[in-house]
Amino acid sequence: MSKKIGAILTAVAIGMGTVGSAHAIDVKNQFQAIQNTNATQAQSLFDGLSSTFAPMIVYRAIKSPTPTGGLIGVDANLDISMVDAGGINDSLSSIATAGGGSAESFEATLPLPKGHVHVALPFGLSAGMFALPEVSGVSANGVEVQYAFIDGELGFIANATYTLAAVYNTTTLTVNNVMEVSTTGLGAKAAVGFDMPLLSVSAYMGFENVDMESKSLMGLTTALNKYSNSDTKTTTGVDVKLGIFGLGVEMDTIGSVTTQNYKFGVGFGF
Repeated sequence: MSKKIGAILTAVAIGMGTVGSAHAIDVKNQFQAIQNTNATQAQSLFDGLSSTFAPMIVYRAIKSPTPTGGLIGVDANLDISMVDAGGINDSLSSIATAGGGSAESFEATLPLPKGHVHVALPFGLSAGMFALPEVSGVSANGVEVQYAFIDGELGFIANATYTLAAVYNTTTLTVNNVMEVSTTGLGAKAAVGFDMPLLSVSAYMGFENVDMESKSLMGLTTALNKYSNSDTKTTTGVDVKLGIFGLGVEMDTIGSVTTQNYKFGVGFGF
């Protein structure tokens, strides 16, 4: 497979589009050539390509489930996820071998930046969303809803709090004329922390079942089957608020893929 597939994957991984529709046409042509020779191999390569995208785009809140004080709270953050590129490199190598081309190798870790907004509502509810606007045919978005059904103070420790929340989220990544990848997560988060007037610190962990699915948009002579898989996502993180400023560090693992995530932002309560 030509380096053009590598360019598409790089564009997605760093959250910027640097390729145009011609590259998508090239991907289609390469998969069509492979399918004409070995349809089973074409499906396997598509599944492998899909499996590298799905863990990259799952929803990452980088946020404690602890409710924001007041009636409504709004956080606006810049997030950066350090994506493991090992699977991407392996997939590109396999496609290049099948297509008789050469593969492009990337750094072991690629940054995926995105803007992220969270809104805290009364009764322990909160919602978050991110969006990567379409650039050169690549776009992504995601939403999440959390419900903190248990929340209170540890009476024997001053200013100490605890929270248990249910989590539901969904994401979609689209590479025009190539593929659409979607994920759905359902699980729970637990947090303990300290909440003071100008400083709050919360450590949390979470478990989710993540359903991942991908469908081809290439319009091949024989349609490729959808890729689907389910896996467990485990998350640990620390969320710090100092006045209106917020910092967060989070690590998650899906299968064998581990991702480090960071955020910086501002927040307001009403």
